[in-house]
Amino acid sequence: MSSIIIRTVKTGDAPAISTLTNQLGYTMTTEQTTANIHTLTDMPHSAILVADENGMVCGWLQVDYKCYMETGTFCEIVGLVVDEQQRGKGIGKMLIEGAKNWSRNRNAAILKVRTNVKRTDTHRFYAAQGFTCIKEQKVFILKL
Repeated sequence: MSSIIIRTVKTGDAPAISTLTNQLGYTMTTEQTTANIHTLTDMPHSAILVADENGMVCGWLQVDYKCYMETGTFCEIVGLVVDEQQRGKGIGKMLIEGAKNWSRNRNAAILKVRTNVKRTDTHRFYAAQGFTCIKEQKVFILKL
């Protein structure tokens, strides 16, 4: 029988997380993912949660606690992916519930998420989870 639990990330999860991150459209090696896990687990305002199905990672979510001068404190889901073969089983919803609990434990009143305007299936997913779209924006970067 299949059993899914939501837990915090372990270094040994890096290969699976790397594969899932690649499904999301970002090229990450296991070594890069391992380094990121080490960095993020040392940050008290960030958490990586994984969906573990009988010892196999089938999804991950990163949530951060933030404070902006103009809006105050909130939490934000900054990454979420469920294995392409596992979608539609409620795993994403379980990960979001984990993020909500993590956020409530930090007394956050708001949980935000941003998603690419092209990911229309993702927009419907978040709306079904109770999120409300409040704006669209462009993102600029400057390489240093």
